[in-house]
Amino acid sequence: MRSRPCEHLRNAQAGGITILVVLMLLVLLTITAFGLSKNAIRENIIAGTARQGLEVRNVADAGLEWGVFWLDPSNTATASNPGALALQSEVNTLLVDTTLAGAYQALPGSAKSDMVLQDVSGTDTQYFDMNLMSMGKLPVVMVSQNVIATNSPSAVLYPDLWSERANAHYVQGGAVDFTHSKETWISTAARAVNQ
Repeated sequence: MRSRPCEHLRNAQAGGITILVVLMLLVLLTITAFGLSKNAIRENIIAGTARQGLEVRNVADAGLEWGVFWLDPSNTATASNPGALALQSEVNTLLVDTTLAGAYQALPGSAKSDMVLQDVSGTDTQYFDMNLMSMGKLPVVMVSQNVIATNSPSAVLYPDLWSERANAHYVQGGAVDFTHSKETWISTAARAVNQ
């Protein structure tokens, strides 16, 4: 039996259409895969940025806790804590010079070695700058605020009110600097003041 020329032509056309459809599907799948890979890369970048943002917020929290600890008059800094010595020196200056009250005072840059955290990779640096503001004496409205009467009726011990701000930095490999600031108000133990 001989095949007819029309059948042979139809089979060749059907095979050509199949190849064309397969090629179009292959192009469509390639475009889809490329789009999905771009989304995956974008999501990885967003996740990394969110992680670094969280890291810098944690450094700011650590800075506030550091400041709260060293503002407590019962904690005495030593030479191994130059930042703490600078903070306690600034506290004494602000207590004596009341004209500086109400404005943030930055700690000197030379005394900040205990404010730097080194990342485990060795290339990322995390550190914070501390600013301190004297807000004066805490207004007395209730007995529970630790107001202590002295022998002299003109002298009363009022708690000091401070505002501290930690400006945290996360430098990633020397290229990217993430920053975050946090602020808190603190009252410290009462100190003698003449009325």
